[in-house]
Amino acid sequence: MTSPFVLCDPLILLPPSREEDPPATDFWVRLIEWAADRRLRLGPLAHAFVLRMLGDSWPEFRPPACPSGLSRDARQAFMELLGRVADAPTEAAGKAPTLSPTYVGPREASDALGLDSSGLASTGRLLALASEPGNWAEIAAAVEFDPPPPERLPLVFEPGGALPGDGDASVARFLLGRRIVIVGGRESAAVLTALFDRFGVSPDDATWLVSEKHQRMNRNALSVLRATDVIYCITGSISHPDWAAAEKKCIRWGVVLHEVGKPSDIVSDLYARHHDSG
Repeated sequence: MTSPFVLCDPLILLPPSREEDPPATDFWVRLIEWAADRRLRLGPLAHAFVLRMLGDSWPEFRPPACPSGLSRDARQAFMELLGRVADAPTEAAGKAPTLSPTYVGPREASDALGLDSSGLASTGRLLALASEPGNWAEIAAAVEFDPPPPERLPLVFEPGGALPGDGDASVARFLLGRRIVIVGGRESAAVLTALFDRFGVSPDDATWLVSEKHQRMNRNALSVLRATDVIYCITGSISHPDWAAAEKKCIRWGVVLHEVGKPSDIVSDLYARHHDSG
């Protein structure tokens, strides 16, 4: 499971003209700041666009119009960003979606952003789009895609800027390498979908041991529990003996049995417990 990321506008990396005078100090300082934001990733098409624009200057790249005192840091930042490429699950194909507000950079860059966003949306890890205000016809909190997916992505105009859903990303990081086991009640497609959409919990990493107050659970299924699991018990939909069996198993493995009243409480409880986790 890869970490959540922010898609990088390729124009953030597009260097100024070598003939620019005075030197483009602001551009290179800004690039260094963007490189320090570890969330940023170029999409595969945006990466290819930047390489085409570099032409013969690649791979022996030297930052053009850069003050000598910044040159080393600028090149390092540029190379680092250029090397952060998100893997799309499938190659982007078809017509690029329309972006709203309108992207005012080159059409090739706009198409790359649209197709990369569409290709990466299914990963469940794409959080937002990092860009500069001047690259859009108007300032907006988010960019919308027609046709989706995604429906929309928040726009980040400052390196390290806060995101809607930043707490969700920290929960996702906490859950890396862990399974969620839910004991009690009937399996809820809405809860499983929310776990995937918000925290990237795949169906393979979520086990639901069905039980109701007047229907005994298959207690042998508790043998699937392991010490790294995150265990939830739906207290409103389980018999006391089944609850006691689950608690005994958790004590044996040294795992906390988290109790919630109904299935829909699981997502909010995960967020409350782990949205500040590193």
